[in-house]
Amino acid sequence: MCFSLAEKLESSQPHIISKKARHSSFIRGPFDVFKKFEAFYRMEYLRTFIALPIDASWSYRWLSNKVLEGLMPKLWRLRVLSLSGYQISEIPSSIGDLKHLRLPLSIENLNNLRHLDVTDTNLEEMPLRICKLKSLQVLSKFIVGKDNGLNVKELRNMPHLQGELCISNLENVANVQDARDASLNKKQKLEELTIEWSAGLDDSHNARNQIDVLGSLQPHFNLNKLKIENYGGPEFPPWIGDVSFSKMVDVNLVNCRNCTSLPCLGWLPMLKHVRIEGLKEVKIVGREFYGETCLPNKPFPSLESLSFSDMSQWEDWESPTLSEPYPCLLHLKIVDCPKLIKKLPTNLPSLVHLSILGCPQWVPPLERLSSLSKLRVKDCNEAVLRSGLELPSLTELRIERIVGLTRLHEGCMQLLSGLQVLDICGCDELTCLWENGFDGIQQLQTSSCPELVSLGEKEKHEMPSKLQSLTISGCNNLEKLPNGLHRLTCLGELEIYGCPKLVSFPELGFPPMLRRLVIVGCEGLRCLPDWMMVMKDGSNNGSDVCLLEYLKIDTCPSLIGFPEGELPTTLKQLRIWECEKLESLPGGMMHHDSNTTTATSGGLHVLDIWDCPSLTFFPTGKFPSTLQKLEIWDCAQLESISEEIELKINKCENVELQPYHLQNLTALTSLTISDCENIKTPLSRWGLATLTSLKKLTIGGIFPPVASFSDGQRPPILPTTLTLLSINDFQNLKSLSSLALQTLTSLEELWIRCCPKLESKGLWKWLVAWFSLQFDTILVTIEVEEVICDTYNDKKDKRGSIYAIQGQNRVQADIQRRLYTRSKCSLLKFNCYGSQRGWNSSVNRGQRISQQDYSIKRMGPKYHRRSCGLFIVLTD
Repeated sequence: MCFSLAEKLESSQPHIISKKARHSSFIRGPFDVFKKFEAFYRMEYLRTFIALPIDASWSYRWLSNKVLEGLMPKLWRLRVLSLSGYQISEIPSSIGDLKHLRLPLSIENLNNLRHLDVTDTNLEEMPLRICKLKSLQVLSKFIVGKDNGLNVKELRNMPHLQGELCISNLENVANVQDARDASLNKKQKLEELTIEWSAGLDDSHNARNQIDVLGSLQPHFNLNKLKIENYGGPEFPPWIGDVSFSKMVDVNLVNCRNCTSLPCLGWLPMLKHVRIEGLKEVKIVGREFYGETCLPNKPFPSLESLSFSDMSQWEDWESPTLSEPYPCLLHLKIVDCPKLIKKLPTNLPSLVHLSILGCPQWVPPLERLSSLSKLRVKDCNEAVLRSGLELPSLTELRIERIVGLTRLHEGCMQLLSGLQVLDICGCDELTCLWENGFDGIQQLQTSSCPELVSLGEKEKHEMPSKLQSLTISGCNNLEKLPNGLHRLTCLGELEIYGCPKLVSFPELGFPPMLRRLVIVGCEGLRCLPDWMMVMKDGSNNGSDVCLLEYLKIDTCPSLIGFPEGELPTTLKQLRIWECEKLESLPGGMMHHDSNTTTATSGGLHVLDIWDCPSLTFFPTGKFPSTLQKLEIWDCAQLESISEEIELKINKCENVELQPYHLQNLTALTSLTISDCENIKTPLSRWGLATLTSLKKLTIGGIFPPVASFSDGQRPPILPTTLTLLSINDFQNLKSLSSLALQTLTSLEELWIRCCPKLESKGLWKWLVAWFSLQFDTILVTIEVEEVICDTYNDKKDKRGSIYAIQGQNRVQADIQRRLYTRSKCSLLKFNCYGSQRGWNSSVNRGQRISQQDYSIKRMGPKYHRRSCGLFIVLTD
């Protein structure tokens, strides 16, 4: 019987697990505490306990120590335990009592162990007695030891091995008989086998020995995937490619540096994937690869992907004379084969994707590739693109670093009439794209072509009429765009990056269907196109209506302002970054009629203004109701602003905030205001209590003289919906009592930084009240400077336990905890940086203290009245 905790968490039913349950899983959360796992406490017969998903992300997840120390020892029959993805710094010794899990020094006692996975570990040698595990079914890696280390022949004592096995460090096999005794040919359930020697071995290692060892490690014929790596012999043994391996699907030969020929793989009837890499001594791929005795049958009857790479001596690829190989080949990739001259096999009827990279001498025509749809050519001869491109099905062409290419010639254009996607990158001599364009192209991208002056050779040449996306990047000499942009009725995306000589846009009009416009790193751009604006009477400066939805302007230091008119009402996202001379924003931003736009159909959703030091005024009026996010950073001269939705204002020293700006923003979910010294309106007048959707509030570096958030008349009221509160950089703040923190019943995270004068009296009272509501988890982050920790052994009182942190100098402490009973608590994480007194005299300033370096103990009621930098109270 299986049990999933996630199913129970989503329901209102109690978490009750059947005593018959043997396997369990749960979805890990950001802060998982003991209460979440109470249902497991009596499940003594549970065998599987797994946190999902298995492939955990890199985001931080925390687990209460009590789960490890209190729950795990109860589950003593566990056979599979996975807590991947949690930030666990120390595993308690009690985990060692799970005898069905652990690997003790006497590993041979694990008679029933069936699965041992040491993948991605730093294991250098195997435990000597691992050969005693006769029940082992899965062993991910077997490391052959030196001298008295584990011998490869010990594999014979693991007759039940199945699935995947890697045998490494085979240079340590001194006696070939040991390899024979491994008896791989008797392991019928083994499906994937990797045979590898260590990288970097020189030729002093006995090549004859390596041939014999590889020949002796022949697996059972049921094998379906084989990889041989760093093999140093001059040839492959006959078993590789033997037709008896009828289930073989995948073969990888990697860095077999001394082999002069390939094994015969053409006979394998089910082979689908072959990768040949680093066989530097192979000069000809020919009949030995296909296997002449299989003729007149077609060699490689099932092969779908074939890759050759890093073969510095390969010159010729021969085809068999009586048959046509590769009838099912879909993907062919040839990389870094600088001497390859001869043509590809004459007929590849199923090939759809071909990549030729780093083959400068390869110049033969591409012919009889009737199904090819994607072609990538890089670091090859320009002659490849001049003639012989008989590719009627080609839809995507990527050209990279082709020496001598100045343009795509007319003959090439005619033979690629079906082309839809063209990507040209790193062609230093390219001056224009074509003589006559491709009419069918839908996506065009050109990048890192410093000599590109124009897209067409002559101004009169039309752009592809079906073009939907145009991206130009890193073209240092491009001065203008084609005048025919206004006739591109299908163009929806236009992106321009790193074109410093581009000064302006064509004046003839606007692509009528353009939805996305991105301009980045165009230092010379002084003005934006008139046709992107809408006049007050509703008309457009161009010939068509503007339907723009996304506009980004980044690092355009010469841009001063926007053209006359207003932004189109269809615009949803406007991002303006690092435009140092920009003085004003476009009109109309505040005038979108919220009655005619919705969150899905139109109206401004996102507005980002970053690092525009010359910007002084914000447009007047109200933002549309569709606005979801507004960020303003590093706009030092900005003086006035209106209302916002998800609001972040940072480093805008002159901005002032009026009470009415925030009070009607019922959709506001996140508010950050920091380093804006000109804001003088007391927090109590912001009207935060009306922000019924607000969950995250961050304030800092505003009204610096204040000692309290109260204005003397009425205290500020924070919305009870807050889950995160961050208070930063209030150098004179002494009290938080006016914030009525006890009302924040949804708060999960509290951050207090750089508040050196803050007193703890009101704060600890709030914590007592807060925890008395039986909240489960809290993350508290405090920054102080010098930490003093005293220990008291007074009797506990009903209010719970107190941890005291006091100091003047700066230290960051992250404290995450789970509360269990009124008298018990568990410290999950406490990291400190700085100078410590009373903890560990051997710790130097700035050194991180690990958990074993300090002790924080519970304090009694007498300490409640003692003045301290901050109290952290733990109670249910």
